[in-house]
Amino acid sequence: MAARVGNDLAQYRPELESGLAAMGLVPSEGVERQLMVFIELLVTWNRAYNLVANADPKEIIQRHVLDSLSLVPWICAESVPPTGQKRCAREHLDLGTGAGFPGIPLAIWFPEHRFDLLDGNGKKMRFLFQVQSQLGLQNVCLQHCRVESLGEDRRYDTVLSRAVASLPVLAALAAPVLRRQGCLLAMKGELEAAELNALPLPWKVLSRVDLQVPGITQTRQLLVIGRDEEGTAA
Repeated sequence: MAARVGNDLAQYRPELESGLAAMGLVPSEGVERQLMVFIELLVTWNRAYNLVANADPKEIIQRHVLDSLSLVPWICAESVPPTGQKRCAREHLDLGTGAGFPGIPLAIWFPEHRFDLLDGNGKKMRFLFQVQSQLGLQNVCLQHCRVESLGEDRRYDTVLSRAVASLPVLAALAAPVLRRQGCLLAMKGELEAAELNALPLPWKVLSRVDLQVPGITQTRQLLVIGRDEEGTAA
């Protein structure tokens, strides 16, 4: 049986619809309903588990769901500027997913892609198990561990990060699990030049993009980071 949205949250669906339209995103059938069910689960579980700081549905839609979906053009892009390297990523690791961002909204949007959601927080993993079960997300795999525990036999096309750590730390964490031609997609707010300059070789910023998210006035940007041609082979 398909999960349904309660009447108390149905009033917020136009907020989601208008946000998606403003971002130029056209959802497939059933995507909006699944996103709203996810939001409802988060609001309900947050009362006991404190998964996010502000569980107001409008806040969740803007600061978490739409923010996560701003990555949609980069999950299966025709090319990564400025190199023009072709890619169509299919396996993704959401590093430090927390309450499921950006992994769950992206997994709903791209059911043909696999998303591994990694976090060491047990209560957040229990919440995500409920989300996975109730929404029937067969393309989601939950990893309750540290990234170091995955081992080098597990490799991904992209590693996703939403304000988890500094760029040098992210690169070090992603290196063992990222395919040689894969990309680290790091979502950031304000970024100090010192942090950017501290990114070690063989890593380089392939693209730096300002993200426009309805309802968010603070700086949001995406850094697409990859290895140069001398990077370690997968």
